[in-house]
Formats: sequence, C-alpha cells, structure tokens
Amino acid sequence: AVSSNTMTIGSLTTEFQELAEGLEVEQPRFGWKMDSNLIGAKQTAYQIVVKDMGGKIVWDSGKQKDDCSISVRYGSTGTAQELKPESKYQWNVTVWDETGVSNTSDTSYFTTGLYGNWDGAQWIIPSKQESGAPMLRTEKSLKGKVADAQLYIASLGVYNAYLNGQEVMRQDVDGNIIDD
Repeated sequence: AVSSNTMTIGSLTTEFQELAEGLEVEQPRFGWKMDSNLIGAKQTAYQIVVKDMGGKIVWDSGKQKDDCSISVRYGSTGTAQELKPESKYQWNVTVWDETGVSNTSDTSYFTTGLYGNWDGAQWIIPSKQESGAPMLRTEKSLKGKVADAQLYIASLGVYNAYLNGQEVMRQDVDGNIIDD
C-alpha cells in the first residue's frame, strides 16, 4: 500500500519568538518546522511572504532551493521594503519537500518596536509622596474609533491595569500576571 504524503508547517517564529511583539531589529529572522508522515522527508525549498496589515507585500523571498528553516533573515533574498517602526506584519511560508509536494503555513504575526527612537515619549513619573511605594497613574482619552490598541507595562513589582474603569490585567507580589 502506498501512503500519501501529508506535510504540515508549524511553530512559526520571528526572532525566535512566536507572535513576537515590539521587535527592535530592522531585519528579523524567521523560522518554522516541517512535519511529514513520510520517514526521512526533508525540506528542499521555501518561500516566505511578509505583508503589512493592509495586505500589501513588503517582502517575497521567492522560491529558494534551500533546506534552511532557522534564522532566515528578512530581505536576505529578493527586494524587501523597510519595515516601519510600531507596525504589525503578517507572514507565512510555503515549503517544498523532496517529492515536490508543497504546503503553506498558517499566517503568523509580529510587531516592530520603536527602533530606539523615543522622541516624543511621555513617561509616567511619580508625584510627590510622603510614604509607601510610589503610585504611577495616568489617564488617556482617545478620540474616534479605535481599531487596535496595545498596552505595554514594565514593572518591578505589583501593578493593576484598567480600561474604561475595569481591571484588565494585574501582577501580584510574586510576579504572577493575571489576565481578567
């Protein structure tokens, strides 16, 4: 009996992280794993396509006859557009095996950071406090419809985050992060 070739592509990483957030590198590295039901199956080629969230292709590696699936650098082949800071991108990879069978991965995502440009950053600083741990607090009002928002918190201790008066995240004294 002849078995059919079933190949899947998974464990997509950008800079060695799944769903990487706030990358501070302008040419991130991509990785993936190929799984096949055939013993000894191997990758013989790949093609990575990166798009902005509007669906515009910012890099297409083209089909590369290569078994590499770790640390493939953005823009290493073909023409790539510069990744913009503070932006979200989607990507997938198509892999070919030695029998010519190909499969395309599910889509993965990554976001870019500030690339070190903190100009215009507004820091939350403690007000004058007589005793106890400092309390840092700020409120932001947004105008118009919000399509997407990110909240990043760096803390050396306890914090509580609220959105529209409702607690959405907290970190306890033991460092455990609790999403509500």
